[in-house]
Amino acid sequence: MSQSSISPPEDDLKAALHALRAGHPSLGAAKLHAQLLTQHPYWTVSEKRTRKILQQEGLVLSSVTSQNQGHGQPALKGASANFPSSGLVEGLDARKWTSKVEVQHFGRKKGKGLVATEDIAEGDAVWKEEPFVLAPEWEIYDLQVAGLACGFCSTPLNPSSSLVLPCSSTSSDSLSSPSCPARFCNRLCLSRSARTHPLLCSANNPASVGLTKFARQSEWMALHALAQCTARVLLAYQQDEAQAEADWRFVKAMAQLGMEQRAKGGWLNGAEPDRATWKKAFELYMQAFREPATEREKKRLARILKKPVKPEIADALFTYDAFLLGLGRMSLSQSLPTIVPDSHR
Repeated sequence: MSQSSISPPEDDLKAALHALRAGHPSLGAAKLHAQLLTQHPYWTVSEKRTRKILQQEGLVLSSVTSQNQGHGQPALKGASANFPSSGLVEGLDARKWTSKVEVQHFGRKKGKGLVATEDIAEGDAVWKEEPFVLAPEWEIYDLQVAGLACGFCSTPLNPSSSLVLPCSSTSSDSLSSPSCPARFCNRLCLSRSARTHPLLCSANNPASVGLTKFARQSEWMALHALAQCTARVLLAYQQDEAQAEADWRFVKAMAQLGMEQRAKGGWLNGAEPDRATWKKAFELYMQAFREPATEREKKRLARILKKPVKPEIADALFTYDAFLLGLGRMSLSQSLPTIVPDSHR
């Protein structure tokens, strides 16, 4: 069989469609099918088969948006709309880290997980990895803002250590600019902080201050985590496009359920959705990463973001519906070591 006529296995097709739905929450079945064939040019998949899988996995968009859903966010048909969608990271090969487990997707209700491929003794390390981003508890965040904990890894700092380093903006900016309070354990943490810190630095990107203060005052961990993830994706495109594509595949594969769907499905524990707060957060989010309020802030942001992201990624980050989806994604990730529990929202 030639490469151009490969019919993918059912599990591979399901994983691909979950990943596509995560990245394109508003596309209909026909356009999603076209995206599938674009991303997998060697697959032969009929639109009928695509529609069948979308239906089975609860990924079909309803033609009617309920009043409760609102804001034009597409609804998923059936009871499965109350379950998050997720997908496997496209191209993920867990064998790079371990031969003890494999990653599998079990459908919308169960999501994805690890399946042992051999006996694993109690206490054995399966693999080790760094957090994608770190959104620490507020008590630790306050220490970071005070310069008492590492701005990257969040470890409490020894004030007398000669290894502790300030944010690089402290030495590069003029005396008239406000300094950034962030400090780092050592040169390694300072170097690694370049993945997210420049866009959240009060000196380098003063437009971000409103967003970070709002997240702290609201104790809104999902917003805090979304800011970290967005900063990582945007900065990756400035540094290494291949790494940026890998980072975006990771984000798209995370479990997600939009904020309106969370409210409709009872995920807010009976609380009413605070849409006014959502809109205020979106305004500050856009100011931080896309549309600063002043000319000075625009120039500062332009110094950092010299390369634009792809239009489809910009759409998946900076529309209001995408923002709500991102907040829902972060809220669902509360059990991960990279993102700590969300607030009542």
